Amino acid sequence: MNGTCNNERKIILDEETQNALLRDLTGVGPSKIVGYLPIYTIRQFLGTTPKALAAAAATRGLCSGMQI
Repeated sequence: MNGTCNNERKIILDEETQNALLRDLTGVGPSKIVGYLPIYTIRQFLGTTPKALAAAAATRGLCSGMQI
C-alpha cells in the first residue's frame, strides 16, 4: 500500500461552481488588480487551459504573466 496512485479522475463541477472559481480571474479590472488560479485547478476543475484563459483576458484588454 505504499505505492503511488496513478488513477487521476477528472472531477466535473456544475456551472455555478465553475463560475465561482472563474470570478477570481474574471473580476480583474480597475478595482481588482490581480487574479490567480492554480494550473491544476484550471485544467482539472474548469476543463480548460491557462493559454485559453490568458487569451480570454487579452480580449478584455488585460494581460497575463504568460506568453500566448
